[in-house]
Amino acid sequence: FLLPWLEILTRVRRLRLPLHRPLEKSPPPPASRFPGFGDLSDELEAIGFEHSDDVDWSHDGMRQFYRLLYNAERRTAAAICHVEQDAFSFFYVTFSSRAADGRIFMTWNYPFSYGMHLLPNMVANRVDEDLAVDELVSEHQDFLEKSELAGADLAERQLHELRPEFEKDLRLQLEHNIARGILTRDGEELIRYSVRGWFFLWGQFLREFVKFS
Repeated sequence: FLLPWLEILTRVRRLRLPLHRPLEKSPPPPASRFPGFGDLSDELEAIGFEHSDDVDWSHDGMRQFYRLLYNAERRTAAAICHVEQDAFSFFYVTFSSRAADGRIFMTWNYPFSYGMHLLPNMVANRVDEDLAVDELVSEHQDFLEKSELAGADLAERQLHELRPEFEKDLRLQLEHNIARGILTRDGEELIRYSVRGWFFLWGQFLREFVKFS
C-alpha cells in the first residue's frame, strides 16, 4: 500500500510538464520502439477508419505520439497513443464519439490507473481485457447503445478537425485538473502535481489494487 509513495516522492514530486502542448506533425515511432504499430493501424483502416494525422509532443525525456483516424459512418474517431518516458513505454487505443449536447463518449484500454481527472463532459468506458481492435470497436458501439445514442444523435466531424479538437481537449483537461487542485502551476509555462495530486495518484493505485486483488 505504501510502495507507490516511493515513486511519488522520488519521481512524481520532481516532475514538471508543459502547460501548453501544441501537437506537431511527426513520423510514427520505429518498429524497434513500437512493435505492432503498423498492424494496429492497418486493422483500423480495414474496418473503415481513415487516417487523419500523425502528431506528437515531447518534453524533457517524455514523448507522446498519436495517430488520429476517423470513421465517418460510425461518427467515431480513433487514436493510437504511444507514451515514452526514458526507457519506459506503453501504448493504448481510444475510440471517441461526441453527442450533439457536447458530451464525449470514450472507450479505451489505458493499461494503468489514470493520473488525472477526465473532463466533466467525458463519459469513459475502460476496457481491461486484452481485446483486438475490432472487439474494442464493438465494445464502443455497445457503450453508445447502452447510453441510448444512435448514429443520428452523434456529431459529425471532419478529418481536418481531429487534430485541433484533440489538442483543445488536452488543454481543457489540464486546466480542469488545475481547477480541481490535482495540478498546480510552476511558473508561466510549466505545471506539476500538487500535494493533493500526490494523494489522488495514491488513491488511484489503491483502486486498481483492490480491483485486481
